[in-house]
Amino acid sequence: MSRILYIVYILILTLLVFSCNSDSIDNSIQSTCKVMPFELKDIKLLDGPFKHATELNIESLQNYEPDRFLSKFRITAGLKPKAESYGGWEAETLAGHSLGHYLSGC
Repeated sequence: MSRILYIVYILILTLLVFSCNSDSIDNSIQSTCKVMPFELKDIKLLDGPFKHATELNIESLQNYEPDRFLSKFRITAGLKPKAESYGGWEAETLAGHSLGHYLSGC
């Protein structure tokens, strides 16, 4: 879950930086716009689309089975897989691709 908060932090920071450097902001407003660092613990998502999306992502990540992602890796290493691999990309030439997304989300 801390990884998801980190992603939210980066998105907020990016929006702040771009809004402060926008050519559409006149110079008097732009000079007062400053970005200050803050801790992830200082962020609290309120009810709304971002919190809903975060909760959906967490739920989705918790439903994956790591052993299914690792199936092709175990076969390549000469080990018996603990579970059947996922279909789609994982059954084709991009095996491992989804595992990278999964690890990034965790």
